[in-house]
Amino acid sequence: MPIGFKAPIWLLLLPLIWLGLWWTGRFLLGMTPARKRFVLALRGLIATLLVLALAGAQFVRMPSHVCAIFVVDISESVDADARDAADKFIADALRHKAPDDLAGIIVFGRQPIVEIAPSDLRRLPPFHAAPDRTATDIASALRLAMGLFPDGFARRIVLLSDGNETDGDSLAVAQVAKSEGIPIDVVPLSTRRVVKEVLVTDVLMPTEAKRGQPFSARVLIDATTDATGVLRVDRDGVPVKEVPVRLTKGKNAVTVSLRVDKEGVHRFRFLLDAAPDADPRNDVGLGMVKVLGKPKVLLAEGNLDPSGALAKALSANGIEVVRVSEGQLPARPEEWQGFEAVLLSDYPAWGMSEGQMGLLRRLVADSGVGFGMLGGEKGFLSGGYYGTAVAEVLPVDLDVRQRKIYPAATIVLIMDTSGSMAAMEDGVQKVHLAAKAAMETLKMLRPMDRFGVIVSGTGADWLAPIQPARNRDRIIQQIGRIYAGGGGIYCRPSLELAAKAIVAEVTQARHIIMLADTDDCDEQEGCFEIARQLRAHGVTVTAVGFGRPDGIHAPFLRQLAAIGGGNFYVARSLKDLPKLFTADVSLMTRRAIEEGAFIPKVVGDDEVLREVDWSKVPPLLAYNVTSDKPLARTLMRTEKGDPLLAMGQYGLGAVMAWTSDGKAKWAREWVRWKEFGKFWGNLVRSLLQRATQGRYTVTVRVSKGFADIEMEAADEKGEPLNLLEPQVRVTDPTGETRTVLMQQEGLGRYRGRVPVSQTGVYFVSVVEPSAQGKARVYTTGFALAYPTEYRFLRANLPLLTRLAELTGGQVNPLANEVFQLPPQPLAAATDVWQWCVVVALMLLLMDIAVRRLVIGVPEVVAALQGKLVGWWTRRRQQVAVAPAVTERLRLAKERSALKRRQAERGTIGEIPTMTNLTKSPSPDHPSETTGTTPTASPTSSQSRPVAPSDGGAARATERLLTVKRRRRSDLPPPRA
Repeated sequence: MPIGFKAPIWLLLLPLIWLGLWWTGRFLLGMTPARKRFVLALRGLIATLLVLALAGAQFVRMPSHVCAIFVVDISESVDADARDAADKFIADALRHKAPDDLAGIIVFGRQPIVEIAPSDLRRLPPFHAAPDRTATDIASALRLAMGLFPDGFARRIVLLSDGNETDGDSLAVAQVAKSEGIPIDVVPLSTRRVVKEVLVTDVLMPTEAKRGQPFSARVLIDATTDATGVLRVDRDGVPVKEVPVRLTKGKNAVTVSLRVDKEGVHRFRFLLDAAPDADPRNDVGLGMVKVLGKPKVLLAEGNLDPSGALAKALSANGIEVVRVSEGQLPARPEEWQGFEAVLLSDYPAWGMSEGQMGLLRRLVADSGVGFGMLGGEKGFLSGGYYGTAVAEVLPVDLDVRQRKIYPAATIVLIMDTSGSMAAMEDGVQKVHLAAKAAMETLKMLRPMDRFGVIVSGTGADWLAPIQPARNRDRIIQQIGRIYAGGGGIYCRPSLELAAKAIVAEVTQARHIIMLADTDDCDEQEGCFEIARQLRAHGVTVTAVGFGRPDGIHAPFLRQLAAIGGGNFYVARSLKDLPKLFTADVSLMTRRAIEEGAFIPKVVGDDEVLREVDWSKVPPLLAYNVTSDKPLARTLMRTEKGDPLLAMGQYGLGAVMAWTSDGKAKWAREWVRWKEFGKFWGNLVRSLLQRATQGRYTVTVRVSKGFADIEMEAADEKGEPLNLLEPQVRVTDPTGETRTVLMQQEGLGRYRGRVPVSQTGVYFVSVVEPSAQGKARVYTTGFALAYPTEYRFLRANLPLLTRLAELTGGQVNPLANEVFQLPPQPLAAATDVWQWCVVVALMLLLMDIAVRRLVIGVPEVVAALQGKLVGWWTRRRQQVAVAPAVTERLRLAKERSALKRRQAERGTIGEIPTMTNLTKSPSPDHPSETTGTTPTASPTSSQSRPVAPSDGGAARATERLLTVKRRRRSDLPPPRA
């Protein structure tokens, strides 16, 4: 077996080491010439082994069998008939596979999946893997295949694809395959059979425009045949124009004149309706344009203020205000980008979805959109924001458990665990969502509060009996055991069970929350009377319904809450339960709102307060209770020291919290205050997204799953800005944000790259830090109208051919050639340097022994001879002793039989000893060899026990046997 080396340069040390050993041999004294030569040879072998280990010695052998991995493209661009042809090719190749060859299969689209690992595959089974087919990543599939090859086999990859890669760089992976000796054979697959097809390939339009100023948009269209149709254009979902088009075979460009009369970021969509056309999925284009003008603010109000005092004040200060009510917040990310600040005024958390909350948080952090919350009966804690993404953004803390002014409270939850709660909602059982809401409610309670949970499905029972909230961990474990089953909630038994326990509680605030299905509430009789009695004892009852808002039992739940002095909610989704539960507990225990007129106190110095005359400040009538948050600036406080106005920074955006309201209820006197408009104008302007001082032009091109971002930066005079370290953030359609590293490539020119895969609108934010630490942000966008996979009309034969040529593979190989050995297979190598080190260490011990121990050949021979003689002597003794032992056992058996016969006759005589009964000659008794028989009695001094030839140990054994025989025969002991 040939030997190879990983680092053969170390072998150059061998001549030097051997020469050194020969030279040092002259100084080895006190040894015979033969011993000296042996020691030198041993040292030379040790040194040689160590050098071989340093050189990375390997056993190298050429593989005799092949492992072929078939990499199959099943993306959308591959024709269905071509997939059948690929299956047929693989099946034919497997029929020509030798028994010891291995085969594996990988299928891929956007990502690769191992269908069959390398094994002795004989027949092609049906494919079960289902990768995302809206993209083609050949590079990832090839990398996965290269990592699956076992050792000891010649390696080959067979790629079956149309070559239209949308992600990755397959040529770079092919370079690695070439270095590892892995040929890539390619079998081109045809694309979808499209005879007559038109598609929108790109939309070119300016990223910025002035208000009311016309601008042009160029729509690039490819056509495989002549066609006619209409190009429809809509702005933010509203149709604005239709343009008739006449297309010729090849590339076409349609120019559309557009204009925008409103400020903000606007999305234009171009829909091509042409005939003939085989695939309408690629007939859409998207473009973004930003129109500069007055700042635009989104004002979301839980209930629209009839007076509109806040909106009027902001409009008077040059700020455009868009008012929406509960449930009308924007749904798409691009709709949020048109606003420079978002204000929530008395707006509840259950009026927003989890996705909207997360999107709002990312817009503030990554795009610099300002955010402010105004209080009210549906704001802060009473609005259900405890533990939400919005609470994380706020400059105040909603955790007010540390306040000692509130008395302890007892909260009991009655939860429906009927069969309807076993249904799934977004992959989670409804009963588990309800359990999560109970846990979130428990977390907001103080250790002195008390908490319990009743479940009602097959009956009413305590899941967690009322106990101190400090037992939080134990209660959470109890709640975690909840499960669904049984009929509807049993209202009366559940209320009776809760009433019996909660009335006995001594806490001042006592509250019951009942969760029930609006279409399935059993045993309603008597519930209203129980609620009245509870109300008389100071216990309030809230009803939370889920299901249809107009369910048949919704009126019953609404009336139950009214009689019980609590609230009635209908959860659109059970994911809203944590917001509803925490809001209701905060309200009913009077911890969320502090009522009573007070004069605000200015405690901070900021530019938003300097222009306001604070000499005659009107009173406010109530506010939402919050706590200070670290790093936030509290500018105004209440008479009890709670935050009233707090400001801070969250990521790139400025944030604000005003814990009173902004309408004629708690701020009744403020609305009529002459400084009201100036105060709110200054406050909201401080939140607005700050425009950059430099001028930026951003161009984005999407190719192979990446967006190449080119940015040109200039100052106000048009001079290029160099040596910048621009921070560019890209937000994808799902709201996730990536930071792009930009590198300068010319005067004021920068380039970066970011992966893109989702279709939709992407936003690019250029962050410009300022000396005051307040970042300025320039925002633009680009769009991916449809997956690039739908754009291909023919196979990419040049790419496939290049992959095969680069790695030494074939284009369209024969099926019977797949499992043939490659022309230059990569030899299989096994490392042996570890064994070289082990053997060298063993030889080192031998070297030490040879030099330290002076043992001559005669001594060795004598020692071996002595060992052999001793072994032979012991062997003969064992053979001789064996008959004697057998004879003793026979005599013992005869004595036992004689004693038994004497006992039967009633007399016991003397029992002969072994020497009396011995009749056969034994080598242990020399007298028997002469033919005489000794007759000594047991007491005679002439008697001699049988003594084996092994000395004193045998004699001692014989004496012990004699004593034992004497005792058994009841003979008197010998006289002294």
